[in-house]
Amino acid sequence: MKIKGLFLYIIILVLIVLGASFWMNAHVYNSMAHIPLVNGTSDLSDWQGKQSSLTGLWQFYPNTRYGADLSHLQSQFKQVPHSWEEDAELNFSPYGVGVYKGLLTGLDPSKIYGFFIYDEVTAYNLYINDKQVAKNGNVDRKIPEWRPTVGAFVSDREGRAEIAMEISNDHYYRGGFWNSIEIGFYDEIVQNQQRHRFLSAFVSSSLFAMGVFFLGIFVMYRRRADTMYFALICICMSIYSLLIVERLIHQLTNAISWDLLVRLEYATGYVLLPLFCLFILKLFPTKKLQVLEKSLVLIAIALGIMPMLLDNQMYTLIFAPYKYLSVICIVIISLMLVKAIHDGAKGSYLMLTACAVIAIALIKELGYPNEYSYIPFAGLVVIWCFALIVIERFATTDKRNQLLERRIELDELTGLRNRAYILSSIERYTESIQAAGAYLLFLDLDGFKSINDTYGHHVGDKVLIMVSRGLQVALDQDDVIARFGGDEFLILAQRKDQAEIEALADKLIHVVGEVVLVGELDLTVGISIGISPYIKGDLPKEWIARSDQAMYLSKRGGSNRYTILTHK
Repeated sequence: MKIKGLFLYIIILVLIVLGASFWMNAHVYNSMAHIPLVNGTSDLSDWQGKQSSLTGLWQFYPNTRYGADLSHLQSQFKQVPHSWEEDAELNFSPYGVGVYKGLLTGLDPSKIYGFFIYDEVTAYNLYINDKQVAKNGNVDRKIPEWRPTVGAFVSDREGRAEIAMEISNDHYYRGGFWNSIEIGFYDEIVQNQQRHRFLSAFVSSSLFAMGVFFLGIFVMYRRRADTMYFALICICMSIYSLLIVERLIHQLTNAISWDLLVRLEYATGYVLLPLFCLFILKLFPTKKLQVLEKSLVLIAIALGIMPMLLDNQMYTLIFAPYKYLSVICIVIISLMLVKAIHDGAKGSYLMLTACAVIAIALIKELGYPNEYSYIPFAGLVVIWCFALIVIERFATTDKRNQLLERRIELDELTGLRNRAYILSSIERYTESIQAAGAYLLFLDLDGFKSINDTYGHHVGDKVLIMVSRGLQVALDQDDVIARFGGDEFLILAQRKDQAEIEALADKLIHVVGEVVLVGELDLTVGISIGISPYIKGDLPKEWIARSDQAMYLSKRGGSNRYTILTHK
């Protein structure tokens, strides 16, 4: 690829990354309507009931439990979503307990409203009009839980709904009201969540199936280590999606604890980066970087084991530097891919595009960590880019193998099948139950030696090529012809009776007897044909020998003749 074209592609790709990042932040992940609370209150008289997110300024009572007399306590207005560890005004960041309060007015008392909460850190109780309507974990006993919750509520007679969210965190490095409550008409909330769960389940199961498929390919083709790393990436992404996207793991089992859920989430997330790097190294190998492979394998194993052994507060602290390390790795890999594009390596464009998508997700993750994550979406795009590259490489390899097989089976000069192929075909045919009704024709050119001696082998070769083309055109699709050696040919004619074989022999004699034009030379050759039907119990060499014998009988009788031997 020319330098100018490569530079233009990189400029366009950078613009796409930046544009997509801004567009997705503005439209895709913020497409849901927002109901902003102003000083803890929002009037919903004009609200149509569309599913919306309760954001804005909520009243926050730090170090307070629900049920306490809040009238004597000092509150603060906090922007929701709200992270305790990023709030300099709090003195218990990120661990502690607090209550968020908000008031909705203008609701219809005759309507049933619904709410959806993805999760909060790390346990909560939700009260609406002093009635507990949802909970996650146990605030009193400090038992954490992350489980998406759908529930219903109604307003009081005046159309008011006073919301109190009691949140506690004693386990995680981040705390607070980090996911806003979504409200809407109850039926719409339920339908939307069912649809999201179905799509998430489809993505996770597809990734897992793809991983198992490519793992099976690796078992068959052990030299293709890139398929192994790709399979592991797919399986890790599948598990990661089950754990974080809609928390689908809770739909499969209630036995998994919060602690194990978080450990698995970090373990699968951490190993993705070294697996990604290993996959790139195998796709675009360079001698200078091959020494990194064993180190990356050890890093992947260490990152996978670390969350399973260390304390929660220890392995979660690694996440911040891990994100910056990911950015560095993406930059290095992108430079490798730019070089691969320059060298014309297949799949390098797709890989650079995949890196761009990951870059979008990381830019957003570093800049807006409390908003929706782009990582699952980016991971899915990257997986499909990987899949296209692996499939393309397998298709190319398969095509190359087929070409090699054809070269092994074909005669280099004439393009017909060669001796080895016809012997194998005859052997397979004699072992089949359909062998009866087949004839073997042994052909030998007459007058060919004199052409070779007179005009040279280059002319003789051209005569052989022209004759081979004529013979091939004269045969049926089921017939197999091969150059047996020198100016000898074998034809395995299937599903024909003797009359059809005699007609075919006459046709072959006519085709070969036509004038062959080689440059300014008008040359002619004849042909002697020996024919024998398959006789039950024939061995391949016996059948060929009988046809060869018949061919010599034809030669003794003169050129352009055929002889059929019907007995052993």
